Amino acid sequence: NTDAPFDLVHTNRAGKTGLYFPFLQIFGIVGKDEHEFNTIMHMLKGHVLKNKYRYDHYWEDGDIVISEQWLTIHKRWRFEDMANRIIHRIAFDYE
Repeated sequence: NTDAPFDLVHTNRAGKTGLYFPFLQIFGIVGKDEHEFNTIMHMLKGHVLKNKYRYDHYWEDGDIVISEQWLTIHKRWRFEDMANRIIHRIAFDYE
């Protein structure tokens, strides 16, 4: 979104610095042609999707997970009886 650009390097309110990289929501890079964009995206996705940067949670009924969404990427793995899951999501500002 060229109307609301953001920096890839972000420092959150807790003082942690990392990549803010919502790759499914990035469709171009200002000043880069399509080939350069695709090359950069491929490299960055390969980096952030490494196992060492990912948290996998193996759900059990009643689990609660709190995650920081500026510097984390999450994925939901398929599981048995997924059609009957109930999820509650909240978002809040630290202040």
